[in-house]
Formats: sequence, structure tokens, C-alpha cells
Amino acid sequence: RLQGDWSSDVCSSDLVTSRISPTWTKANLLGDLPLSRINAIFGHFEHSAGTAASGEAFTPTELAAALPAGSKVVLSMGCHSGLSVADATDVSGTATSTDFAQAIAGTGAVYVATTGFGYGAVNGVGLHERLFTLLAQQLDGAVTIGAGLAYAKQAYYGTAGLYGVYDEKVLETTVLFGLPMWKLSATPRTRATTITAAPATDPATGLQVADFSRTNIA
Repeated sequence: RLQGDWSSDVCSSDLVTSRISPTWTKANLLGDLPLSRINAIFGHFEHSAGTAASGEAFTPTELAAALPAGSKVVLSMGCHSGLSVADATDVSGTATSTDFAQAIAGTGAVYVATTGFGYGAVNGVGLHERLFTLLAQQLDGAVTIGAGLAYAKQAYYGTAGLYGVYDEKVLETTVLFGLPMWKLSATPRTRATTITAAPATDPATGLQVADFSRTNIA
């Protein structure tokens, strides 16, 4: 889905690079980031540092500097990758470090990340994994990124079945930094609206009415 919808008219090429392995390094990450305007970084995070699979740490400043110039989108469900901490000093007089939300949004990017712990499922796709999957399905250019996140959260809640406190955490902690009115597609796109009945006159109001359904998940 990502390659089919995003690469065709959103990305500059059809190349989709994946580093899903236990061995990717800091150099791999920082080297891949400039190649795409859409990057999803799923690894161990805290608000002021991330960790590659190799165990190397990378800072928000390093990651932000590696992003391409111009418009871009960054997604992360790493724990506290979206936690924005106020610029201040602690009780010892040490200045707090720049956080990922501040550094990435400061480049003009749209950044969707988690302010709390990032949750997943061992067997299958669940919790934050499922929400980010639903978000990816929304980013086809038919709706803005902000609306896509809202629709993804609605779809998550509406299809959760047994909805629990961890599901609530998923929805509450996934936030967007940047301009929510951006769209990914360079060409206008629409989603079909299906009319399920011919218009009829409402007896109470005299107005023409018809039932319809709209699918927000393309």
C-alpha cells in the first residue's frame, strides 16, 4: 500500500527502503533519511535520544539535519518520540536536551509520533502498530494529513471490538506536530461516495433526502 500509493506521485522515485532487521546502524538511518520525503522510524526512543538496532545512539539534532530539504513527513511510534519537553534547566543547572518533536518540526516537517510508550502486539498488528497502519491507509492524497489522523483514530475506535485502557492510551498519545492541512499527493484525488437510495421527499421537512455511506479508509 505504501509503495503503490505513495511512490507513484508523492515520492521522487519508486524506491522504498526498509531496514527491518536486528542490525541496522545509525549510519544506515542517517544515510537513508535524505532519500525520501516520507520516513517512518520505528525503534527505541526517549524524547532526547534514539537507539539504532546496533546499539548506537542518535540525537534529535542529528536526525533532523539528515532530513531532506522542503516538505516532508516523519512517523514514529518509538516510546516518547513525540514527547515535547520545555526548554529549561534541571535542579543541577543542566539545560534540557532538544527533543525530537522540537527538532523535526523545526525543519518544517509534519511529525506524527507518540508522547508516551509505544505499544504493539506480539502475535499480529495491534495498538500503536494498528493505528499507524490505519494512518498509512489514509495518506493517499484524498484528505489532509490532519484529517487522515483523525479518521484513523475514528477507525481504530470503531473497529476495536473489546476497547480497553491501552487502546485509550494509543489514541491519546499519538499526536501531530506541523501543518495539518498538508496533503501528500501532488494530483487531486477523491474518494467515491456511494448513494444507497434515490432521493425522496422527507414528509416532515419537505426536503429531498437520501441515505449514503462514505468510506474513510481507502
